Amino acid sequence: ISKTCIITFRHVKSFNVLPKGCVAKFQDIVDLHNLESSMALKKAHRLTPAVLSPKSVEKTSVKLAASLSCYSTRDVLLHYAEHENKPWHETAVFITFVIIIWNVMNVKTSSKGKCQLDITMDPVRSSADLKLQFLDECADFLKRWKESKKPGLSRETFFAMQHTCKALAECAHYLLDRRAFNYVLLGHLQSDGIESRFGWLRQLSGACCFISVKQFLDSNRKIRAISLLISVRLDLLISIRYNVIKNHVIRKSWLTFYELLFIFYFILFVKRQIAKTRLRR
Repeated sequence: ISKTCIITFRHVKSFNVLPKGCVAKFQDIVDLHNLESSMALKKAHRLTPAVLSPKSVEKTSVKLAASLSCYSTRDVLLHYAEHENKPWHETAVFITFVIIIWNVMNVKTSSKGKCQLDITMDPVRSSADLKLQFLDECADFLKRWKESKKPGLSRETFFAMQHTCKALAECAHYLLDRRAFNYVLLGHLQSDGIESRFGWLRQLSGACCFISVKQFLDSNRKIRAISLLISVRLDLLISIRYNVIKNHVIRKSWLTFYELLFIFYFILFVKRQIAKTRLRR
């Protein structure tokens, strides 16, 4: 959701309704990059031309979106706003809002907050946690922003963000109060696994976003064959290690490679025969 928010911000160029009534401008970040482009030592080191104007294939990159909405960019905007009177404070407020949403919704380990020294990355441990209150307030703010009809996110993104904030808060309340969980990791309540699978399917179809049903089925067969090959490879490695330990004989690596290559082509042959049989039927 944070990635979609950043992509929309890069496209719309200006948001007029934000948590503190400020106006965020994408041009402020562009001006910051242009200001530091000739400096030997850059404070906003993660701002690059690819982050500000990505190619069509790179627009959905999480890495580039995270480089735009990071602590270094936020801190540098605040630094120039306070010490050099740059009108960039409101844009820094918007980036802070996106960073907090990203941190709260992407906690996948119980020790992440301690390692990063950031309380927004701690797991949710009680129903009175400030992170759950933030999600509720965020949902209400998004509702007001949508009803204001001012430039902002699309209707689908508004609905997705509002629904996600409410759903995560209610799910955490249920797990903590009804199921007596010690803590809840909100980073596991998302669709990253599904998106990863569909991204794999699109890459196997020539990096095309809109794949056909035939491409989907063909790519899915390839994924199954690769998964089977990986499992067979693990079994072979385990058996080879067992033989090495038992017989004190070291096998050469090229034997393993040719065995796996033979298995791979054999699996593809079987898959093609099954597909031809189904087509004939």
